[in-house]
Amino acid sequence: MTNTDNAARSPRPSDFPTLVTALMSVAARSIEEQLRDEGFSLLEYAILRALGESGTSTATQLSHLMPVDVSGISRTVDALVRQGKVRRQRRRDDRRVVMLSLTPDGRESSEELFRSVDERYTRLLSDIGEREMDVFVSVVHRILDNHAAARRAG
Repeated sequence: MTNTDNAARSPRPSDFPTLVTALMSVAARSIEEQLRDEGFSLLEYAILRALGESGTSTATQLSHLMPVDVSGISRTVDALVRQGKVRRQRRRDDRRVVMLSLTPDGRESSEELFRSVDERYTRLLSDIGEREMDVFVSVVHRILDNHAAARRAG
């Protein structure tokens, strides 16, 4: 599908996966080299970023945010734990639940990486207006909410 195709017709629901995949691909490719230079994979970065924003999370919660299953998240978290970037801690009220969080070293080394990635994304979005971004973010949240509601409904 080209930009000319988009101008000729209204988007269809069947366009959704293609557009999302293209957007994810552009977002990933724009930072992969930078991450490699810093010694991180894209998934490691995504986990560090999610933990940096949420404070704590479980592997299951992270798997809902990323296109990776819980075992893939766990393997990547294992590597981040070995690097001293992430820590695991069992919840006191439910020892079955393992909470993940950044270590002080993980937080410190991630902050500069986050800033640098944000700068790259800012350049990628430079000609997108504030109103357009607000609408985009609103639509994404609505799609995520619809998905969550559909999962709850079974």
